[in-house]
Amino acid sequence: MKKYLKEKTIGYGILGFLGLLLVIFLFLSNKSELSVKFLQEPLKNIVTLTPEVEEIDFDENEEVAITKNHDSNDQKTENEIEDDASDPENKALAIITILPADMERDSSTVRAEVADTLEEQSYGLKQRISLPAGAGMIFVFEKPVNYSFIMKDTLIPLDVIFIDADGYIVDIIENMQPCDRQEDCPVYKTPYDYSKALEVNAGYVQEHNVKVGDRVHVNYE
Repeated sequence: MKKYLKEKTIGYGILGFLGLLLVIFLFLSNKSELSVKFLQEPLKNIVTLTPEVEEIDFDENEEVAITKNHDSNDQKTENEIEDDASDPENKALAIITILPADMERDSSTVRAEVADTLEEQSYGLKQRISLPAGAGMIFVFEKPVNYSFIMKDTLIPLDVIFIDADGYIVDIIENMQPCDRQEDCPVYKTPYDYSKALEVNAGYVQEHNVKVGDRVHVNYE
């Protein structure tokens, strides 16, 4: 009987020891999972705090279209500048009075469009199919110049009167003829510096007996 109780006690002891090992194992296992979970939480928070970057799907065709539209706007701007330069209604006007150097001749008057920008001066009277009698265009420069004149794309013959800074006519070129091709166009040039140049219909100088030395008064409207 004592031997039986002893063996039974030993059996319970072994079972108790194994149970204790199981508890320790489970405890350590749970602790390990908690540790892993504890370590994962900061990483999870770091990932959460990382700002999301939205992926943009670039459309190559759309980019090309924008470029073409930009070019179109540039071209439109250039056309608008040319339209302003060629439209008489967009220009200031001036009354030009030519006073003869002697009392034997009468004074004459021209109502002229004012070309005082590079665009207006470059375009001049191009593509005009006619110019009213007594009308013209006066080129106004900030300082004396010695530019040449060419009649490319000008459709009507013209006289040009060169005026110095003091308002005196220093030279006249008559009957400049229309010209189509650049290589066939003669170059009209005065040897004198001038501050203004007045273009009028061909024949105006002869009709009104305008001469070098006459005084020119410009009254801007």
